[in-house]
Amino acid sequence: MSAVFDIAAIAQRFPGSADTMLIDTRLTDEQERQIEFIRKAGDDLSELVNDLVHLAKVGAGKIVIR
Repeated sequence: MSAVFDIAAIAQRFPGSADTMLIDTRLTDEQERQIEFIRKAGDDLSELVNDLVHLAKVGAGKIVIR
């Protein structure tokens, strides 16, 4: 289980790098499910941060919504 979390932590900091690490790694169905959950959570978090950055730009007057 620890290896799954190690890979997940690296994936959060360096997107795409964990895919390379997983190429030669045999995972159980449960681990595959966990990895997919973590990937989706990372994607959702990245989208949220991008939305917040855009809102901050609107608030600062750097972007005008038409």
